[in-house]
Amino acid sequence: MRTKTIYTFLTMGMLAMIAMAGCAGSSNSSGSRPSAPAGLTATPADSQVTLQWSASKGATSYNVYDATTTGGPYNKISSTITTNDVVTGLANGQQYYFVVTAVNSAGESGYSNEASATPQPAITKPNAPANLTAVAGNMQVALTWSASVGATGYHVYITSTSTFTQETAAGPISTATGLANGIAYYFTVTAFNSVGESGPSNLASATPTLVINTFTVGTNPGGIAIDASGNVWVSNYGGDTVSELTYASSYAASNTYAVGSEPWGIAIDKAGNIWVTNYSGDTVSELTYASSYAASNTYAVGSEPYDIAIDEEGNVWVPNFSGDTVSELTYASSYAASNTYAVGSGPYSIAIDKSGNIWVGNFDGETVSELTYASDYTFANTYPVNSYLNSYSYGTAIDASGNVWVANTYYANTVSELTSASDYASSITYPVGTEPSGIAIDKAGNVWVTNDGGTTVNEIVNTALGPQYFPCSYFTDTTCPQFQGGGNY
Repeated sequence: MRTKTIYTFLTMGMLAMIAMAGCAGSSNSSGSRPSAPAGLTATPADSQVTLQWSASKGATSYNVYDATTTGGPYNKISSTITTNDVVTGLANGQQYYFVVTAVNSAGESGYSNEASATPQPAITKPNAPANLTAVAGNMQVALTWSASVGATGYHVYITSTSTFTQETAAGPISTATGLANGIAYYFTVTAFNSVGESGPSNLASATPTLVINTFTVGTNPGGIAIDASGNVWVSNYGGDTVSELTYASSYAASNTYAVGSEPWGIAIDKAGNIWVTNYSGDTVSELTYASSYAASNTYAVGSEPYDIAIDEEGNVWVPNFSGDTVSELTYASSYAASNTYAVGSGPYSIAIDKSGNIWVGNFDGETVSELTYASDYTFANTYPVNSYLNSYSYGTAIDASGNVWVANTYYANTVSELTSASDYASSITYPVGTEPSGIAIDKAGNVWVTNDGGTTVNEIVNTALGPQYFPCSYFTDTTCPQFQGGGNY
């Protein structure tokens, strides 16, 4: 058999095409699509996101996709021959999700890892605070201003001369304390953040002032208490009566109720009942709220009871002036049983703090005794209250910050504030009327003092919080704090 030989003839054009194919095969010898890009990152800026990724071998370009939900569906938004891209025209605050693919003549790779970013406005220095106001109080000034967008804090600048002192505040309210009454102070505020500090706000000025109001009551007012509605109750030692200065009348009008002989101490329990010590009778009278104070109950205590206070459990506490003791009439026994605790010489006034400690003003020693709740009232601390000779300590009260207030009765005619911040080692003194005796503090921080040498009551106004009491009712608001005789809680 003869063999057939077949000859194939190639033209020059066909040889050129083969040569070109061989050259192309040298860059991707397999002729396959590139692998998916790796290491995709997304960095947000104002209305844009910068993307970066690692190069894919064999890729001639890249496609960029985005979505507003993780996992897609993705939309192609651009192509690039580099390994980075800046996506612009995005909405600030919107989170975006990105993937990238690699492309060559064989096709497109799968998606890269997903990267997300949320564009944010560029951070700049905040604007200067606006509407700075300054309200004077006693030895302090309360400042408020409108918040600056983007501020992380504020600098408060204060001066009474030409040189400002800088303070720092977290928010658009601050109180400058430790100021001198009667001196004008000037304030300005700046806002700051990580970029820098704004310009100053408007200038505001205020002059700290001690404001004392005076109201007329009965003869020889002694004890004082304030009920949940803001009414001020005063025992009139010289008239055997109790006066009620009504909050609704701005204390211009008063009601009068009869009690025992020489009433002095006065307190109000959570049910609204009025409790009064009768100095000459060694008794305590209870004017009942349910009877509109027309009916009263009487309970025996120690010798010469002066002040009175009621604790959170309803127990009634009375200092016995002649016995150097304090009596506790227990609520659980309907006030038929009592406990007795020793204190200083001539105990006269009494108050109870938030921790249940009993504070007693000792008339003869110019001291205050503290019967500690933790020791079941068996241990007492003693603190001096003033340096006036024969000024004596009558009324005692405790404010919401834990400061102890004491009326200095004879010769001094002042009120002392023992500051809790100094552990009661230092005090501030305020002038009031003649022979100040009873003392109480309302919810606005105003200090009320009876002047036994006359027929008046002084109100030392806490002007930083405003001169008016903000009433709430025990009978409708169970969260209303208890402010009663002697400034108890």
